[in-house]
Amino acid sequence: MAHTPPDRVGVGLLTIIYLQASGGRSLGMDSLEAMSRQLKSNLNKLTIEKFETLAEKIATQCVSLDDYAHLQVAVDLIMDKAVQVPDWSEMYADLCQILFWRSREYDVGGKRLTFSSALLTKIQQEYEATPHNLDAVRAAMGEDHEIQMKKLKTRILGTVKMIGELFQRRILGFKIVNKVVMDLVMANDEPHEHLIECFLQLIYSTGYYIDQNPNIRPVLDMWFGRLQELIMKRSYSMRIKCVMQDVLDLPKAQWRKKIHRDTAKALNDLREQVNTEDILGGSAVAAQFGNIVVVGQRQNLGAKCTYGDYMLRQEELYKAKKAGNSKA
Repeated sequence: MAHTPPDRVGVGLLTIIYLQASGGRSLGMDSLEAMSRQLKSNLNKLTIEKFETLAEKIATQCVSLDDYAHLQVAVDLIMDKAVQVPDWSEMYADLCQILFWRSREYDVGGKRLTFSSALLTKIQQEYEATPHNLDAVRAAMGEDHEIQMKKLKTRILGTVKMIGELFQRRILGFKIVNKVVMDLVMANDEPHEHLIECFLQLIYSTGYYIDQNPNIRPVLDMWFGRLQELIMKRSYSMRIKCVMQDVLDLPKAQWRKKIHRDTAKALNDLREQVNTEDILGGSAVAAQFGNIVVVGQRQNLGAKCTYGDYMLRQEELYKAKKAGNSKA
């Protein structure tokens, strides 16, 4: 069966999602479509420079939603956008962090549901749509299969990167991450290469933090043991084996690695980078130096982030709200 990832969530699909989430009720479709158009407009404008302004608009919009089904649609739209642009996963995870802090509770059939509930539902749907055999998917595609495959691979990578980023922000728990790993590379003796790439991406995103926690570090040792088994298999390409070896070397290097490709940056940061490259003698020369980073350590915290002060203020408000609720 062909797996064609959607470029966007259309109004027709929104209707289906809403009816499913609302138990078949058709009330509020006009307000749903208006909310969706406004949210998509804000998401399309979202950049690092405009993050504070637009994240505030999106958060205010989501908090004002009276229907949990509307919130689920909003979360679906946000994640659909995020998984299509893996290079911007940090920014979209920060947006989810804001919504997590600002979320209200909904009473749905006697259950208390929040933004986290809607996010977990969407991530589960997105991950379960990941095909385990890309060859079968490619064979079922039409003439433009290369374009479709590129979009599909981007979406798969985007989903896994978001899982890792949300784990770093403590929105998703370790049990979910480990469950994904078990499904990716533990269930089959020789998982397909794209599943191994997802596994490696999860180690990149979560390994450093897991290594700092003695309670769950043994699970990381199990992951690396599985990686040692996979790298010995003859069926895998040299390309993926080189990446496996790079990951295996990370703990010995205290998770430090020289990289030549930066994460998404604000325009001001890019201008500073260009100035630095000019001083060094151009981008080609500067690239030889690279940057030593701690793989998996968040790079966009506090002063390192254009909108770091905004994130800190939002966290303080969340802590104050949480403290107030505990006293009530």
